[in-house]
Amino acid sequence: MKYSIYNVHLTAASILLCLTLLGCQEKVQPEPQPDIENRKVLILYSDGHNNLNASLKQDIRELINSEGIPQKHGDVVLVYTHPTVSGYAPSESYLLRAYRQTDNTFRTDTLLTFPKEIISAETRTLYSVLLYARSKFPAKEYGLVFSSHGTGYLPCGYYSNSSKYEGDDISIFSNIKRSIGSDRENTVTYEMDIRDFAQNIPYKMKYIVFDACLMGGVEVAYQLKDKTDYIIASQTEILSDGMDYTTMAGYLLKGDYEGFCENYFAFYDKRTGSNRSASISLIDCGALPALGSVCAGIFSKYREGLGTIDKSGVQQYFTYNYHWFYDFLDIVKQTGCNDFELNAVSQALDECILYKAATPFFLASSQISPYPGFAMKKHSGLSMYLPSNGGKYLDTYYRTLEWNKATGLVPAE
Repeated sequence: MKYSIYNVHLTAASILLCLTLLGCQEKVQPEPQPDIENRKVLILYSDGHNNLNASLKQDIRELINSEGIPQKHGDVVLVYTHPTVSGYAPSESYLLRAYRQTDNTFRTDTLLTFPKEIISAETRTLYSVLLYARSKFPAKEYGLVFSSHGTGYLPCGYYSNSSKYEGDDISIFSNIKRSIGSDRENTVTYEMDIRDFAQNIPYKMKYIVFDACLMGGVEVAYQLKDKTDYIIASQTEILSDGMDYTTMAGYLLKGDYEGFCENYFAFYDKRTGSNRSASISLIDCGALPALGSVCAGIFSKYREGLGTIDKSGVQQYFTYNYHWFYDFLDIVKQTGCNDFELNAVSQALDECILYKAATPFFLASSQISPYPGFAMKKHSGLSMYLPSNGGKYLDTYYRTLEWNKATGLVPAE
């Protein structure tokens, strides 16, 4: 077949034109790659398949639309959420990633969808979420915010029905569990064992923040001391508004844990009446063994004094008659220890507590007669069990805690 000179020239001209047009187009920029060596990951584990669901949903909305949310190539914010459906029927839960787009708008991507059979208040679910976070987003450090119900170091179910446990049926001792989290499925409520909670954190966290009631005790901190550098928690209950999620990412991703605590306290301290109710502390877990060491000697030496402390003279952190949370240092003071020994405990405590704050009253209907709330005249930054106001079951359970193993607060029978 013959080709005309015209056709050849036209073809060459077309190619030249295409090349010229391509050269004029804006070059596609490759997506920035994350700086893995310096990247930080914040994981919010929102265990809200319970009566806190509406409040926890609002917390998530505030977090994923906050100024501290990073762009996609920067730090990482992950949210595990378990929305409720009618009657607390089983429902799917999700792991989301929140980030800021180049046009400064916010976006969330669904990374995982968990089937209805999954219980959020089970440690294997927590474990799988944390393991996925590390495999999907390699980073310099990871931090966990745990948001749900909480009853400190207490066994599962004990807070709501202690009389069931403090009876004569000793067979119940064989099924001791510690309580954290709450997942309601129809009429059944699930809670996590705090010991299992610690064991199922598959790598060390930079921080663990508990947006849950009564988690600021020495027992909780000591159980988790090898799993995190810092703990932020409340010695008292936390009002349903929870922490300030509009600023959370900004503080935590910058490593400003003290600023986070200050902001939380200011958020509640500016309120009035019973809504002005908060306590908070920043705990350095690396300093806890030294505190345990000095306490072990005092608890052993002043065993008789520990057992006879008058509960009415010790700073409480509980409402109504949920009497298992007292001020740590106030208990030590009332053992009968001398000034030198008390100073040693105070110094060790100062190394642990990097920040602490508490409002003058907590859930007080009036300052003259604050019941069911109370005045907070003392606040050391940690709560602790008071054996003289405990119970047989709770003593048996308490001996299994790492804090008790280190200090012997409750001696062996």
